[in-house]
Amino acid sequence: MQAQLENDVKVIVKSLPVWLMIIPLAVLNGVVRDCAMQPLLGRYALPASGITLCALVLGLTWFFISRIGVAEPRQYALVGLALGR
Repeated sequence: MQAQLENDVKVIVKSLPVWLMIIPLAVLNGVVRDCAMQPLLGRYALPASGITLCALVLGLTWFFISRIGVAEPRQYALVGLALGR
């Protein structure tokens, strides 16, 4: 039980920098939306930007998930919530 808890904490700690990378990614997405997408797409820029941000977050997650060391499906929920038990 103690080893499982220690492993869970390690996974959560490793996932926090990835969560923090999402913040500048979202800000950059907003800048691109305002500067490039808005003039081109008009009122459709906001939904297009949302889809773009979802794709960027998915790509970031896909890139780092194997490096975080998730061993059990339950730990994916811990990473997604960034919470312990």
